[in-house]
Amino acid sequence: MYDLKNIKSVQIEITERCNAACPACQRNYFGYGSRPGIYKGNMSLEQFKTLLTEELLSQLNEVFFCGNFGDAQLNPHLPDMIDYMYNVNPDLWLCINTNGSMHNKEYWENFVKYDMQIVFAIDGTTPEIHSYYRRNTDYNKVIENARAFIDAGGKATWQFILFKHNEHQLEEAKKLAIEYK
Repeated sequence: MYDLKNIKSVQIEITERCNAACPACQRNYFGYGSRPGIYKGNMSLEQFKTLLTEELLSQLNEVFFCGNFGDAQLNPHLPDMIDYMYNVNPDLWLCINTNGSMHNKEYWENFVKYDMQIVFAIDGTTPEIHSYYRRNTDYNKVIENARAFIDAGGKATWQFILFKHNEHQLEEAKKLAIEYK
């Protein structure tokens, strides 16, 4: 039997919205159209606080935003949700997975004040190869945003899904990851 007091880690999805059209995503049909039943809204800050109460947050060690259907960065309440969590539990560790292609450099730089890791999904080392899978995202914008976060002192991870079309870039990706830190 589960006991709420034993929960130390939570993964939460705060939106089913995503700007990308990745062919293997469950939201669409091989990168086109939306599947029925996909909610196109965002979780509100109040809904978030109802799910992650102060009592629950105070006992957590970590929270993951790794959407099955959406990219947390598209929920406009994400910065407020993060502020709320850290105000309740300043020792909390966060991990956010994203395609990283939205917002400006200042937005990404703002996240360095928290103890968090951002996982940027970058499936190539050139715009052309990256766009084979991460459709509707701009490789140069993703790199710019990741670099803004890293250069401001953030902890980033490069998620590189290996495909036939990008496997020849794996060594270059490793070199760039070291260069970009």
